[in-house]
Amino acid sequence: DGSMELRCLMSARSPGQTFDLRCEVREKLIDFLQWEHPEALPRSRQMSFRGNVDSEAAAAPEETTRKRVRPA
Repeated sequence: DGSMELRCLMSARSPGQTFDLRCEVREKLIDFLQWEHPEALPRSRQMSFRGNVDSEAAAAPEETTRKRVRPA
């Protein structure tokens, strides 16, 4: 199936802080996976189009490879 679901239980003092905490934990987990276990992340993307689209516009853009610099 190629997907993974991870659930974390966390709490904060207010709903706003809880939202911020969830976002930060999600982003840090993704960053950890990108650096420590890049093979664990999906490699394919899906694109969908609505309405009439010509074949040239429907082609997926080429992925560009960027060298990523890990923050200190």
